[in-house]
Amino acid sequence: RAVWAGGTAAVAQLRGDFAVGLRDAQGRGFLAVDRFGMRTLCYRIVGGQLRFAAQATELADPGHPLDLQAVYDYLYFHAIPSPRTIYQGIFRLPPGHCATFQNGQLTVAPYWTPTFQPEGGRGFQALKVEFRQLLREAVARQLEGGTPAACFLSGGTDSSTVAGMLREVTGQAPD
Repeated sequence: RAVWAGGTAAVAQLRGDFAVGLRDAQGRGFLAVDRFGMRTLCYRIVGGQLRFAAQATELADPGHPLDLQAVYDYLYFHAIPSPRTIYQGIFRLPPGHCATFQNGQLTVAPYWTPTFQPEGGRGFQALKVEFRQLLREAVARQLEGGTPAACFLSGGTDSSTVAGMLREVTGQAPD
């Protein structure tokens, strides 16, 4: 675990979406995903070796058995919560977590835990202005480096808000 301690500190400083998987010549490994699980990283241990991939299907053998609890979760919740995947013995790294693999042992731990601080007397108007500015900055950050803008509209307030903020940040009317 100490061999990858620097990796844990490094990913704790990252922002945005990412998935990192590293393995050295001795078979030690380090995995990490972003704070909100925007990217996925799945893993399994086979013959004392760590295998990892972006999708569980990439790690499953032909005829790999399904995890019946995961099937139930999918039918009931319309989702399979991490660390479980649809396959037995194949797991998804939870958001904000990293994993170290050394001497045949896998350790999964959070590198980030959200904290919530009360806002001590600030009024609704001040919080509204701050929220709008944070939202604008977040949308602008996603457009850095010339990334094309796209917004999938569901008709809900979240996608409509993002679409409106894209318009405000870019100054362009939607096509």
